[in-house]
Amino acid sequence: MTCADALCRARGLRFTAIRQSTYTLLLRQRQPVSAYRLLEMLERDLGHKLAPLTVYRALDFLLGSGLIHKLESTSEFLVCDHPDEQHQSLYLVCTDCGGAEEVAMQAVSTAIEREARQRAFRPRRQIVEVQGLCKRCDAA
Repeated sequence: MTCADALCRARGLRFTAIRQSTYTLLLRQRQPVSAYRLLEMLERDLGHKLAPLTVYRALDFLLGSGLIHKLESTSEFLVCDHPDEQHQSLYLVCTDCGGAEEVAMQAVSTAIEREARQRAFRPRRQIVEVQGLCKRCDAA
């Protein structure tokens, strides 16, 4: 948490209490979490109802600051493994347990950038997700 707070301060961003709480909840999870599940957990922790927009705003901030990522295939969120670096990642998503692993693969990013450049295409965001079975689920 201290790392996230320090990164926000260094970038001139306000790491408000609700943003910190949302980030802390995501840090505690073993797998990606939906916005509505986060809303339920926040309400339980804070002891009062919240508007869904509150959570979406916190998630937008955390995404924009690079502290978390969103899996597009499931609309779930997970903490970034290395938020202090600008990077594009590949996500290995288990279709059985729902777990996801972030893998930094410069070769994949480079290939995407090269192909886009050859086609005069300007990518704004790249998300690469590979679905399959994790080691634990595959052994079961």
